[in-house]
Amino acid sequence: MGTLFEDVCRQYVSRYWDEKPVQVGAHWKSGLEIDVLTENIDGSHWFGECKWWNRPVGENVLAHLIENAKKLGHPWNQHPRYMLFSASGFTDTLKQRASAEGVLLLALPELFV
Repeated sequence: MGTLFEDVCRQYVSRYWDEKPVQVGAHWKSGLEIDVLTENIDGSHWFGECKWWNRPVGENVLAHLIENAKKLGHPWNQHPRYMLFSASGFTDTLKQRASAEGVLLLALPELFV
């Protein structure tokens, strides 16, 4: 289900994202995986991680996503923004951090509104 969930998340961004990105895809090269990667008109990029887990996603997933985004280098890491998708929600600690840092959190029910 993980791969299918990643595809659903990319489709959600392509169809319903307010910013209407120029390009939505993924990056799976050289041992580096980013489930959702957008290129936006303003030159910014969204980096996303999708987790089809039976437990809430925590800060460790965000930290791993940020590390991977940094590895892509210029121009991808200019103006990075982050989003996390989860089938089982998010920990309270991650919700607090996301609110403070502008990280977008999308749980499964929000993808099918």
